[in-house]
Amino acid sequence: MIGFGLILVIMAVSNIFSIWKMATLKDEIDEVSMNWLPRAVVISDISLHTTNLRLNQLQYAFITDETQKQQQADILISLLDKINENIDIFEELTKESEERNLYSLDEKKFYREFNEKWEQYQDLSFTFFRLSRDNNTQAAVDVLNGEAQTVFNDITTILANLVEVSQKDAFDAASRAETTYQSARTINIILLIATIILSVVIATLLMRSITVPLNQLVSAVTNVAAGHLDMHLENISKDEIGDLGRSFNQMTIALLEAREKTELETKLRAEAAELKIKTAEAEARALKAENDRKAHELEQARRLQLSMLPEKLPVMSNLDIATYMKTATEVGGDYYDYKLNGNGTLTLAIGDATGHGLHAGTMVAATKSLFNALADQPDPVQTLRKISQALKEMGFAQMYMAMTLAKIQGRQMILSSAGMPYALVYSTVTHDVEKVVLKGMPLGSFPGYPYQRKEINLNKGDTVLFMSDGITEMFSERKETLGEERLMSLFAEAVSKSPGDIIEYLMRAGEEWANGHIQEDDITLVVLKIK
Repeated sequence: MIGFGLILVIMAVSNIFSIWKMATLKDEIDEVSMNWLPRAVVISDISLHTTNLRLNQLQYAFITDETQKQQQADILISLLDKINENIDIFEELTKESEERNLYSLDEKKFYREFNEKWEQYQDLSFTFFRLSRDNNTQAAVDVLNGEAQTVFNDITTILANLVEVSQKDAFDAASRAETTYQSARTINIILLIATIILSVVIATLLMRSITVPLNQLVSAVTNVAAGHLDMHLENISKDEIGDLGRSFNQMTIALLEAREKTELETKLRAEAAELKIKTAEAEARALKAENDRKAHELEQARRLQLSMLPEKLPVMSNLDIATYMKTATEVGGDYYDYKLNGNGTLTLAIGDATGHGLHAGTMVAATKSLFNALADQPDPVQTLRKISQALKEMGFAQMYMAMTLAKIQGRQMILSSAGMPYALVYSTVTHDVEKVVLKGMPLGSFPGYPYQRKEINLNKGDTVLFMSDGITEMFSERKETLGEERLMSLFAEAVSKSPGDIIEYLMRAGEEWANGHIQEDDITLVVLKIK
């Protein structure tokens, strides 16, 4: 009886220990699921909303329509509210963490740095709003791309550090839970083995005084020890040996159920791991297929855009021409074209569509078709109006085409512009470079807009530069643009060269200015020189 009592004590200790460890394991799992992971999610949301805020501020800076500007402002205010709301949630979670002594010093430091940077960025955002409302777009963009960009980069880095700290602490908590599980499992196995060993010892002692029933029980126990948990004793008596036999049967059933449960859990974990691997592989294949499809589409669009540019330049007795284009992405928004009619008049176009990518490529394709159909009209102002009306009717939402048209017959040039940068004209008579500024709204925005025109008489050796804004807006390492004045000086230095050499000179100077900084906008140049 003492032996059986000892077995019961071991089993009771095992159950109590298991219940205690399960409670500990639950607390450690709750630590991960109720605190660390929600904090990581909130930080990720803050990061996402700050990124969206940055992108929408860039869009807001270039919107001119007041209704659209107000709509965009509402979006920006909403994003600010969401960020501050997430900050409040994070602070509530950190209070709970501090009460449970789970809030690390690194997380405190990073969050304090984030609060400081976020206050700076909000102040810069209000400065940006004020400049934008005052229609001081360039100053607003300078704020956004200058100090605000630096603060935003700091915020992004701090948020990444916060996520990394949260992930590390969550991983540590999960590791503690795994350690708790393994220790509980090991101790339970030891207790179970101790119980079996004790049962065998007791059975061996009883064999000396009990004959057949005890031999049957010993044989059954031996089989269980060998792993045959389906053993069951029959014809059990009603004495103490019978009680032992009944206890043995209960034990084998429990062990069999425990083994089946363990095997089932092992099988389920293996199936879950296999399913996870297969799911990840399927997602990777789908992502690769989607990336390949997009790359194929972009390559087709790029080839289409290049095919829309003139294959060769016109050969004229009184004029030398050179062109250059370099897109910022696979499919850019810049465009140039020409048409030479029967009376020797050359109609030259240079344009810049809103943005980049497939939408800009579509706008370029539509504009080329319209140019081919309307270029022979004598008045460039009427040509711009008709193209603008057609683009408006095509329904390009929030997309426009800036364009300069030049008609050259003999030594007379007629210019008209729709939102493009000024043309530069070098005169061999005055030996000066003149900016030809013609204001006008981009095509597709306001049909019927009263575009300006200017007639210029050119002399032998006079040189004309048409360009998109990509070259003047090339950034240096210090975030300074090349600018109009520098470009005029560079052009004046190169006017004695051939058109092709002038373009090479300007681009080489631009690349030296950028010094490896990534090209952020398409660059297109067209140079004419009178023979």
